Amino acid sequence: MLRFFRRIRRAIVGFMADHAPETVIVVFIIAFVLVVFRHEMFISIGPGHYGVLWRRFGGGTDTSHLYGEGMHLIFPFNKMYIFNGQVQMEEEDLDVLSSDGLKMQVNVVYRFSLNPDHIGALAKYVGPDYKKKLVAPQVASLARNIFSNNTPEEIFSARRQDIEDSLTDDVQGRLDSMFQPAWHNGPPLSFVKVWDVLIRGITLPPAVAAAVERKNEAKQNNEAYDYRLLSEAKEAQRKLIEAEGIDKFQQKVSPSLTDSYLQWQGIQATRALAESHNSKIVVIGGGKNGMPVILGGLDDAKTATSSDKTPADKTPAEKTPSDKAPADKASSDSQAKPSTNSTDGAAKSTPDADGTAKP
Repeated sequence: MLRFFRRIRRAIVGFMADHAPETVIVVFIIAFVLVVFRHEMFISIGPGHYGVLWRRFGGGTDTSHLYGEGMHLIFPFNKMYIFNGQVQMEEEDLDVLSSDGLKMQVNVVYRFSLNPDHIGALAKYVGPDYKKKLVAPQVASLARNIFSNNTPEEIFSARRQDIEDSLTDDVQGRLDSMFQPAWHNGPPLSFVKVWDVLIRGITLPPAVAAAVERKNEAKQNNEAYDYRLLSEAKEAQRKLIEAEGIDKFQQKVSPSLTDSYLQWQGIQATRALAESHNSKIVVIGGGKNGMPVILGGLDDAKTATSSDKTPADKTPAEKTPSDKAPADKASSDSQAKPSTNSTDGAAKSTPDADGTAKP
């Protein structure tokens, strides 16, 4: 084997030595072609992309073979068309009219991807600019048709998801049914898979947007007032139930609340307060029944003490001059009256006819 390679090397070296000018020219031509046509000959296909080869002298588009990722070498007179097989996203701003004749601008986003099995037919029938020819016009047309049957409030409301789902199904169905090659006699070719069509935003005229905002604000305020009224009604019901419970409690407990029981409870409370570290002032023996007076009961204790005193507690030294006057007057009258009567009796006593004296 080693001898075989040595013979081949000797043959090549001998040929180049015998044909040196021709060899140099051939090498120069090959290098020139590689340098000048390197972009047309060396094709690099990135991740998630596919290549479709168009042969200038070999029958045109090759729909049977699909080139995958990596580096590929082709003739410089052929051309490779690369298609993106990943999920793509496009955005459209559409001027539409709602069902009530209101002009608005809707921002629509749609996501789609190519079907790898039909990329060759797509390259031959539609071309690389399939987004402008195939997808975008259908999305815009069907979006205007659906939005014209709804009001802005419906688009903003819970029907938004239903509108998006309906728009997605309509676009997919239109793409599968209308765009079919004339030379294709088999089942319909699905070039594009539409994942979803989303409503990103709606721009209303300033006056209409302000009116809608005021309407929504008034609606929210109304709902807030309804909630407040419901809360107040429940609070009133709670207070009524609490009052009924307190009333039943008082009716059940009142017969057992005797004076002796309350006095015993007061003694227990006084004992607990005396044992507590937070007790400050305890006055024993205050009040009407001798119950302890605690803190704020001092004023009441003074009032009760002053009201409990009787006139018998007063000493003779505490009598007022008005109390002494009637007694002095009575004693002076009693002393003057006998003398007067005796004088009158002596003067007026006269003998009667029978010799007895009459006053």
